[in-house]
Amino acid sequence: MNKFRLSQLAPLTGFVAVTLLIVSLTMVGLNNYLPSVDSIVAFLDDNAAQMGTWVYIGLLSAFLMVWFAGSMSSTIDTGEGDAGRLAQITFGGGLATGIVMAITFAMTSAAADRAGSAAGISREGATTLYDLRSSLTGAALPFALALFAGAAGVAMIRSGKFPAWFGWLGVLSRTKPVSPELIYAKHERGFALCSLRSQVLSRYYIQVPLSQTVDDWPDDAFWEELKRRLPAEQAKQLITGPSIEKSIAPLRSFVAEPMRYGNLFLAGDAAHIVPPTGARGLNSAASDIYYLFNALRDHYKSNDDRGLDAYSDQALARVWKAQRFSWWMTSLLHTFPDNEPYAKRLQDTEMDYLFSSQNALASLAENYVGLPF
Repeated sequence: MNKFRLSQLAPLTGFVAVTLLIVSLTMVGLNNYLPSVDSIVAFLDDNAAQMGTWVYIGLLSAFLMVWFAGSMSSTIDTGEGDAGRLAQITFGGGLATGIVMAITFAMTSAAADRAGSAAGISREGATTLYDLRSSLTGAALPFALALFAGAAGVAMIRSGKFPAWFGWLGVLSRTKPVSPELIYAKHERGFALCSLRSQVLSRYYIQVPLSQTVDDWPDDAFWEELKRRLPAEQAKQLITGPSIEKSIAPLRSFVAEPMRYGNLFLAGDAAHIVPPTGARGLNSAASDIYYLFNALRDHYKSNDDRGLDAYSDQALARVWKAQRFSWWMTSLLHTFPDNEPYAKRLQDTEMDYLFSSQNALASLAENYVGLPF
């Protein structure tokens, strides 16, 4: 189901805003250094008419920049899983950028209007407006852009999420599971997963764009889309019913390294997050606790700190293997809208190799069950 939403246009607005900004700044002369008052007055007098037009283009770019900043902030907020300061700083930087751009072009508009009037623009007025807008574009605008880009970059690195491709729409229902085993489905419309909580409680997932919300997916639409992505036999056997829980989870990867800070020891989701594709979350947390339990036991029983000193390196060695496997499963099974034909062919070849090699299947089983610890 692909219901159009205005938010889907937001990523494009960033590109359009920057393009229009560069063009409009060039056309109104903000890229030119005018060394004297006479040259400033002459430039404004000679270009008053065209500057008026490009000022409006510049104001449009300012509006689009704020829209893009809001979309970016919302995406980072979703990726972090909670409202955070970085998402707020990202929006603040984008808003500041838009405001500085708007003020700069408003001053340019004032200069163009004065220059185009019968009396023309005075030397003092031309100099004042030129110096003010040069200060804004030379100092304030780069600072605001750096704040926006820096906060967005840090947030995406911390959350392991780059805006905003897809997540999992999950539905919990009081229905008999379609299969006693998990079903992973790779389909041109997107990934699907069938799992079970009990013999009367089922959990199903489909890949959806993060621009969508649960309101876009009433129960009937979800079941219909799930059937499209399952093999015909399983789709026919699928029992549908009202959902008792429905949510969209972004796919994230994150590792805090090291996992020890003084006397603070991190474990589980506090230290690392993986996409659910490889089912490594709880397994990785269990291995952390195993290592930490034995290290703390040795510390308190034998005054032996070797386990505590080695905890971070020991845990991370296994954590990164789990990250690799989850990344591999996610890359293998999901549909990536931006993939070029070459990348898609590699993905299909990886799948073909997996089912043609006993060694590859054994490696999949070893990692899926969980590496020893």
